Amino acid sequence: MRSPLIVLAALIGLAGCSFDAEKPDIFVHVTNIDQTNTPTSTTKMTVTLSFAGQPDKVFQPQFSGTDAASTVDLALSSGGQVGAFTISVQQLDRDGTNVGLPGATGGTLPLTGAGADAADPLVVNLPSP
Repeated sequence: MRSPLIVLAALIGLAGCSFDAEKPDIFVHVTNIDQTNTPTSTTKMTVTLSFAGQPDKVFQPQFSGTDAASTVDLALSSGGQVGAFTISVQQLDRDGTNVGLPGATGGTLPLTGAGADAADPLVVNLPSP
């Protein structure tokens, strides 16, 4: 009978733990997203955040229908990284096929100018497909 009480006490103890959410520290405005060739228009992107010597962090925003747009604003979290970084953006259609060429931008964290907040984001202008 002691076992269930220990498990219950452990669960109650874990319920009191708190976890901090990742906070965005890189803001990016992506332009020139291809929406001209339905059904092969862009419906998702692969956004890769790279730091030298560290594993890439990959984000995959998706949109379709009335959400489809030629621009999108992204708020990314570096996970507390510092130093030089690169962000590459590849457009994909609904089947996961590349649409056009990737675009890229970069900077150095912690950001103090462009990219540090949503009012002044870094810009990735995707090449026309």
